[in-house]
Amino acid sequence: MHQDSRYFAAIPLLLSQSEGVCVDILHASIFLKEKGQPTTKKAEQLGAHSGDELLRAFIEPLLLVGPINVNTSDLDASKGHLNRHAVLHGASLDFGTKINAFKAISLLNFLATVVQPFYESVKGKSSG
Repeated sequence: MHQDSRYFAAIPLLLSQSEGVCVDILHASIFLKEKGQPTTKKAEQLGAHSGDELLRAFIEPLLLVGPINVNTSDLDASKGHLNRHAVLHGASLDFGTKINAFKAISLLNFLATVVQPFYESVKGKSSG
């Protein structure tokens, strides 16, 4: 889809896949919040146990609220940010751009190639 410039189709698919990967890894959604904090905040505890400052820095995006997971009421629509809720619930009608598709690909890649191995290495250390 992406290679065919079908960004309006590719982006929701990539965001859904990102959420699924994150839930599989951390048992928390990268897009949901509790008391204003991402439910992925538990990744901070994993980082603290890893002893690896570089890996801890890599998971920092999971601990923050940013354009991708901010409440749509707090989103500045004029800036053209990619926001999962706005995309999947029809609040954004202009999300289908090449840049936003690359953002969605980058998120999925980050979860699969950084977060997954990091979580596996920490889990291995704690069980070993």
